[in-house]
Amino acid sequence: AKAILQGTDPKFRNWEWNYLTRLSDLSELSVKGHTERVLTASFNFDGSRIVTGGSDKLAKVWDAKTGDELLSFKKHNGIVFSASFDSEGTRIVTGSLDSTAKIWEVKTGVELLTIKGHTREILTASFNKDGSKVLT
Repeated sequence: AKAILQGTDPKFRNWEWNYLTRLSDLSELSVKGHTERVLTASFNFDGSRIVTGGSDKLAKVWDAKTGDELLSFKKHNGIVFSASFDSEGTRIVTGSLDSTAKIWEVKTGVELLTIKGHTREILTASFNKDGSKVLT
């Protein structure tokens, strides 16, 4: 499959080609940086970045090719159960044991918003397709 994909004319290498290329790559990637268990992990839209969250109360962004840590988000006061990108890969939403969800800017690592009001931990959080809403 890899040989066929590599032989594809570059003018036909759109998102489908990138998607199939990633699926055919069976190499493993380990990321090192969390000090406790990783509880959530997801890719951005093009597979170039990974966001993780864990028991160490951190969310981290990684380069999906090299495994290098790019950012670390440190403002939750509890375990990070959920972390996911918006559809453009410019923002991340995290959900935590501290009963908050936070929205972060990927480029700078700046916290854009804290969503409060939950009475229990937030086990999952995600953006809708156009990034205008967050579901917790």
